[in-house]
Amino acid sequence: MEKKRNQHLLLLLLIGMAVSGVMAQEAKYPPLSEYLMPQADEVALAKSAAPQNISDHAMIRVFTTRRS
Repeated sequence: MEKKRNQHLLLLLLIGMAVSGVMAQEAKYPPLSEYLMPQADEVALAKSAAPQNISDHAMIRVFTTRRS
């Protein structure tokens, strides 16, 4: 009787883990456009992260939706 009960509990546990794994894979993230900011703002933010004598000569790259 105890063995049968443990088997049922194990089965329920495995089913629960499978369902939660499937649900985790279906998570939807907001589109990339919601994370982007205007290019001028992104450059200003990047320049503000370093002293002026360094940021004046730095190459700054910004995120875009284009792939290249």
